[in-house]
Amino acid sequence: MLNKIRNNKLLKYYGAENTFVINNNLFAICKYEDQIDNYTLVGGFKIYNNKITQIAYLNFTIYPLTKTAELSDIFIDEKYRHIGLGMMLISLFEERCIYYGIKDIVGKLSSVDEDGNNEIARNSFYVKNGYTIMNGKVYKTLLNN
Repeated sequence: MLNKIRNNKLLKYYGAENTFVINNNLFAICKYEDQIDNYTLVGGFKIYNNKITQIAYLNFTIYPLTKTAELSDIFIDEKYRHIGLGMMLISLFEERCIYYGIKDIVGKLSSVDEDGNNEIARNSFYVKNGYTIMNGKVYKTLLNN
């Protein structure tokens, strides 16, 4: 019963168009963007569970003039890993990049993740999503731009 109440609250707050179900759990996603100037767009995506607790996010900066984007931060709460949220965030980010005509994505790997097993999982995640890892950074060229 409590789950149904929480799901209804999440649907009411975020709307059906911003909610999705994975493994019988309801989640909501929010997009935010802020045009800093004519040359820079800062934005990201946040995912909330049905307790309206943020459980994942991705932050980015897009530079349309140079056709580059920076993936500045991605985080998935450990309890919600391996169910596709990270791939969803990366996919949404790349869609925004394509929309703005971005050709190259770069991101710095955080030292926070570098504790053995998490580093292996993190690197595997990026490689699985088509990124190259080199010198503490991730790179990807979007071929359709």
